[in-house]
Amino acid sequence: MKKQFAIYAILFAIIIGVTISYINLNHSNKKMEANNGEIRMFMSATWPHVTEKQLLDSDIIALGEVKGVEKEYTLHRDIPFSDFRFHVIKYIKAPENQSAPKELIITQDGNSKLQLSGYPLLKQGQKYLLYLEEKEYKGKKYLTIVGGPAGLFLIDNEKIKNVHDPKWVFLNQYLDELQHKLKP
Repeated sequence: MKKQFAIYAILFAIIIGVTISYINLNHSNKKMEANNGEIRMFMSATWPHVTEKQLLDSDIIALGEVKGVEKEYTLHRDIPFSDFRFHVIKYIKAPENQSAPKELIITQDGNSKLQLSGYPLLKQGQKYLLYLEEKEYKGKKYLTIVGGPAGLFLIDNEKIKNVHDPKWVFLNQYLDELQHKLKP
């Protein structure tokens, strides 16, 4: 009887250990946050290093304001995306061989339920400078932000900063330097 009890206890401990390990492995890259009764999940992500040249080689560089969310969706059942309407105030680098529309649809990784840590979702009413590239997936073209957070710059009261940089600089100075770097 004692031997049978010991075997069951060991099996139970193994099952509990495997279950806890499985839960930890599957959720170790996710964290939840409650904000005003709304629960959001954040998933950790690693972004490639993006050089200044890669940013300057963007298909489009545009200063504008987010007007709203066009739609949220997932691809492959679990990869979240959001499409945002972005009103262009000024093109720093306009699309080649195309008209320069006043409104763009920007596709960003993440949605209101699952966001990538370190890569805040675009916000309605917020002004940004975006470094954009055109990508194609299954015959449909998308505009995405180059390097995720590397190509995402916040604008506030005539100042600008990258989402990862704590230091604000003057917008006009930044744009002048950018224009100079873009000259052939």
